[in-house]
Amino acid sequence: MPRRPKILEAVSEGVGGGAKHVYDLVSQLQDEFSFSVACPDNGPYFGKFRGLGVPVFDVPFSALSPRSFCQLRGVLKGDGIDLVHVHGRKAGFYGRLACLFADISVVYSFHGLHYQKHGVLLRTLSVAVERALGKRTDRFINVSQSERQDCLALGVLDAERSLVVCNGIDWQAFDAFSVDVPQLKADLGFGPDDVVVAQIAKFDVQKAQDDLAAAIPLVLEQCPGAKFLFVGDGALRPEIEAQVTRLGVGRHVVFTGYRGDVAMLLKAVDIVALPSRWEGLPLVLLEAMACRKPIVASRVTGNIDVVVDGVTGFLVPSGAPQALADKIVLLLQDAPLCDELGRRGRERVEQEFSLERMVAHMRSVYQDLLDRP
Repeated sequence: MPRRPKILEAVSEGVGGGAKHVYDLVSQLQDEFSFSVACPDNGPYFGKFRGLGVPVFDVPFSALSPRSFCQLRGVLKGDGIDLVHVHGRKAGFYGRLACLFADISVVYSFHGLHYQKHGVLLRTLSVAVERALGKRTDRFINVSQSERQDCLALGVLDAERSLVVCNGIDWQAFDAFSVDVPQLKADLGFGPDDVVVAQIAKFDVQKAQDDLAAAIPLVLEQCPGAKFLFVGDGALRPEIEAQVTRLGVGRHVVFTGYRGDVAMLLKAVDIVALPSRWEGLPLVLLEAMACRKPIVASRVTGNIDVVVDGVTGFLVPSGAPQALADKIVLLLQDAPLCDELGRRGRERVEQEFSLERMVAHMRSVYQDLLDRP
């Protein structure tokens, strides 16, 4: 039996879209390639990677960590790695640094540009580091066309060595189970006839839960029975909970914390909101479309590649709670429109964002690099 090429997948976080993306790649391609994973033990995917039966290394990828660098160097030296695929800015830094003096091809997937959360000085430094490490990158992968355009504008990738591989999901899996919607709504604290607007995301400045919270009283002025669901956890959750209390809308809002049953929750809600300040290509929007849910999202990188404005949902300016509220109200008052947008969203995810398509593209990238002399 021929030896399977060894690929190290290094991902910055053990939770979120990047980790889910790596999990899908490994689970779909492990019969063709021998995978190992470097990932911090800070979320559910660390255990899920182990569940796939592949070697998993707990690498923290914290700021300025010699330990992370040494761990990756040790893996590269001792495990006969043929190809390294790094995901996200932190893993991209340590992974490519560890490969500087190794004869190993490196693939770098951005999964969103996060420089917006930094001040000017740190942003300038981060971009300079990306440009320098770009010289040690054999393939750049963007998860959306708009992300690639942003990267080109910043000069952090080489156009000839880059390509777009859009995120994809197994949309058929969302048809494989049914949900007792009234019971699930009751478990969440809602009534069976409540119309629920949900945001499912890590509590982070990127995800702009503060904008949705600010929109809630504006929505309630016209739709006093509307309910809102915040799913996820993170450092900013207490701040958003305090904001909701300060606005006096707490009885209309439920915070669940982290949930591993997002697909079930999506089937029980009516509208999905994502007012992010930036994205790569958010999986939650693809999952919402697979569940035939209408979307209201910000008109930012990543979201604009998924949502067709007025066709599968609505795009509104980032940082504009009133515009966000107006579109939510429009959907709350027009059930046939919700159904039509949901139907078209499902058609789009089937045609453009399938898991099979994503995996096939990445298989081609891996094989092309492995076949090079």
